[in-house]
Amino acid sequence: MEEEILQEQDVFVALRSSYECVMNSLEMITKNFEELLKEVGQESLISKNGYGGKNFRLLQDRAKSELLSIAFFGAFSSGKSFLISGLNQKVDWYEREGRDQYAPLLPTSPRHTSNCPVAVEPVVSGKADEFAVLFEGSDVWEQKTPATLAIIQAYVTDLPNAVSQRLTNKDRTRTVRTARVGVSSAIMKARIYDLPGFGAIGANYEGVIRNFVQQADCIAYVAGAIKPLDEKDLELLGDVYTHHKLTGKPVFFVLTQIDRAWDIDTGSGKIQWEDVRDANNEFLEQNFLVEGRADSTFIGEGFIPVSPALEAKGIALSAQSHENSQRYIVESRMALLRERFDDYLQNTSGPMHLAELASEAQKLLLRLTHDIRQRYLSESTPVTEARNVIIGYKAQRRILIDKKTMVEKELRELGQVAIRRAFAGSDPDDLVAFLKEKLNEKIKMSDVLKEKEIHQIETEKVILVREWMSRSSKSLIPRWVSSWESFYSQTNELVNHLLEEALTAQQKAVEENSKEEVDITAAKVEERLASKYEDMKTKTFKDTIDLMSKTWGTWTVLAGVGAATSLPQVVALLGVGSTPVGLGILATALIGAFYGRYKLVKQRDERREMMMTEFPEYAQKIVREYRVQADEFINSRVGFLVEIIDNEIDALSNSIDSLEQRLKEGEYLNKNKRLENLDSLIQRCREVNAQIDEFYASVANTRTDMQNALMLNVGS
Repeated sequence: MEEEILQEQDVFVALRSSYECVMNSLEMITKNFEELLKEVGQESLISKNGYGGKNFRLLQDRAKSELLSIAFFGAFSSGKSFLISGLNQKVDWYEREGRDQYAPLLPTSPRHTSNCPVAVEPVVSGKADEFAVLFEGSDVWEQKTPATLAIIQAYVTDLPNAVSQRLTNKDRTRTVRTARVGVSSAIMKARIYDLPGFGAIGANYEGVIRNFVQQADCIAYVAGAIKPLDEKDLELLGDVYTHHKLTGKPVFFVLTQIDRAWDIDTGSGKIQWEDVRDANNEFLEQNFLVEGRADSTFIGEGFIPVSPALEAKGIALSAQSHENSQRYIVESRMALLRERFDDYLQNTSGPMHLAELASEAQKLLLRLTHDIRQRYLSESTPVTEARNVIIGYKAQRRILIDKKTMVEKELRELGQVAIRRAFAGSDPDDLVAFLKEKLNEKIKMSDVLKEKEIHQIETEKVILVREWMSRSSKSLIPRWVSSWESFYSQTNELVNHLLEEALTAQQKAVEENSKEEVDITAAKVEERLASKYEDMKTKTFKDTIDLMSKTWGTWTVLAGVGAATSLPQVVALLGVGSTPVGLGILATALIGAFYGRYKLVKQRDERREMMMTEFPEYAQKIVREYRVQADEFINSRVGFLVEIIDNEIDALSNSIDSLEQRLKEGEYLNKNKRLENLDSLIQRCREVNAQIDEFYASVANTRTDMQNALMLNVGS
């Protein structure tokens, strides 16, 4: 297992090194192009088109320091907020009346205190801590200063008198949707989501989980060391487990508050928190199984015991040279937990993240390459022919502008046709019938008043949905694959036709304006112009659209064409959870056990009936969420194709401006040398584009290997 982890780390380090090589090459090409443009007073083109060296450096910096995220889950009062404060060493210890007292960054209380999600992340070192909130109905973050515990507590909790401490009367009447705390002295170089404690906000929790699990790179499940897990924890753990199995995201189990459980258990001879840790690990091993055995890929090393309180006390006492300060810090085990997180964040995360950055870089590269080519054509065109070229470019641009709206409309119509075709056979009633056929008997035979049996049924329901989605050629996934491939081909043809029509208009305009024989240089220019779009179609449509589609196919299953696509990614992407519903009935049934066997049997039957009648709503929810995701994916591709048209319009405008400026100023000096340099830059752009192609392939292979390893582990 350790050898596999080391191999994975080596692969990711190699990917990051490859990405940095690409970015260094892009920065050098841009720098050289900028120097050439300075000779002719056109250096503003770099910043105007958004591919300056600083843009590439920003992408480099994002690959090195872009914050990856950890979502912290657990029951309310499990110690999540205190632990997150401690991870960044933002807990102050002091002593009052002989008792330990603590002041954490985030508010804590035996009552639920995180009514909204809170993100804790680093800000520029040396600056003051920051605090911002996002209110319901607004998309604008509002800064609230100073970022003190009292101010944070006023906005993220509903503790008595907390809301009254908000900074304005208007704020006291508004609902905070989410909050963000920036820590200038952050120890953890990650964005940490402190989510509302399970059991504190009831029905709203399912949506909160779905949103932030999708955003997180990994998950931390927090439990207190005061008492072991029980069946009440299964619902939340079931959600976390389902998402882990579908995405492969790692889960870290953390046992906090061990300082509050330091007594010796006379029965076992262990410290109390050790008993709780062992019981929790056994609970995981009993409830999360693969073919009858504990799922080690989910459980990992089990619960990691920590105490942010002990570390805070040790740090405070070390300033006083107290003899026990280091002992407190070591016994806190906080350094070990940070090491576990750092290992993941630095070494075993981010192929998808790097691929997204590479995609951004390739779009900048295509724009840069196009402008270098246009510059080459402009430089090599005789001044006497410049007017003809300008006329041709304007005719070409006019066609693109005039027909862009119509083409965009046709692209969207094709997308809707693809969606209707894909979902025509996705009948929720068929899924309902399938679930009833497979589960009704199991529900009738199970004791559905027990949380564990509910958990097993819900898990099996998720597996059955997977089977239903691809069990025949007429099912949802095969139909979407077919529809997507048709849409992909038609949209390529549509945009390609527009580009060719624009090129024809350009050539026709040149012919009509020039009746004289052009010299050999101009003839070569015309030859380049005629072949330009053939080259563009090859580079843009083959290297960009195809690669983007492969990338989409790898990271999102709705494309359906990537080699690394797997059915579990579908459910993960759409956030189709397996959270048991109707828990209020379950609670009633448990209370009803005190009223006699007859009452218990009746409530068990009612619960069974409820579980079976929930199938239609569940089926409709799945198909509905697929449709929403399909719409988003179609819109993304249409936007990408329209951007290609926009980029061509912009490039033509830049060339027209350049040639018109040249007509005013006459021939440039050192033209031949510039042409050689421009030709060299074009060749280097092609080489870098090939590097990005290879990088995509490496990322896709890495993700495929990870998925295969995951499936092997699941099957073993």
